Amino acid sequence: MALTLSGERISVGNKRQWIGSATFDASYLTGGELVTPGDFGLTAIDHIQASAPSIDDEALCSCVWVESTGALMLVDAAGLEEASTTDVSATVVHLTVTGY
Repeated sequence: MALTLSGERISVGNKRQWIGSATFDASYLTGGELVTPGDFGLTAIDHIQASAPSIDDEALCSCVWVESTGALMLVDAAGLEEASTTDVSATVVHLTVTGY
């Protein structure tokens, strides 16, 4: 996996949440970094909420989950994706993953 995940899973009503952080690696992939429900100890993902990345690059302003591809994508204020092979190893995103 190109992400390093650290967190814990909790029960919220009839659902489960994984709350933690994702640290990207030294070579960003076009289309984002793929995640699966199993990465979070879940069998299905309903939603992923990501914080703004904690990095020094002010042009990079958000991390979004692309449900159709199952990827976490880094984008700038104009909605443009981070360039392929960019070193984003200093990028840490806090995630709340809701599912089953």
